[in-house]
Amino acid sequence: MYYVAVIPESIPEIESIRADIDPLVELSKAHITLVFPHQWESLNDAIKHIENIAANVSPFSVVARDFTGQDGDLIFLNIKKGNDELIELHDMLYSGPFQSQLDRKQTYIPHITVGRVTNPFAWQENIEALTELNNSISFDVTSMSVLEITQSGDELIRDIELSG
Repeated sequence: MYYVAVIPESIPEIESIRADIDPLVELSKAHITLVFPHQWESLNDAIKHIENIAANVSPFSVVARDFTGQDGDLIFLNIKKGNDELIELHDMLYSGPFQSQLDRKQTYIPHITVGRVTNPFAWQENIEALTELNNSISFDVTSMSVLEITQSGDELIRDIELSG
């Protein structure tokens, strides 16, 4: 299975949190998913589609702040600046070869998953503790990454620069 994501440079604050509460920290880098994992009919066609979109999108800045929970086990770091750009990029990507994969039952909300905590009490405690952190984390989005999910972790297939 493949997916498309924005992968920020290593950010110590995020990595520290993930090391404590994300069981996938060793398999996947912190990221913002743009196209969710699924089988692609043609990797080459998909990459061409992504390259065409990237050629028309300029780099932009993102500010992440505030932690929230979802589904009783996930903990998200929310995107506060750059949110509209990420949604627009997501929408553009879900045309062409990805159009049939778009789940219209789910609203796309850009975020970085920082944890998965299955114990509901620990989940609530972690959200409350993280809420006390009042840091904003800023980074530039200059590329999109195509990744393959493997048993040993996510494998980078290609970084595609935004050049619009």
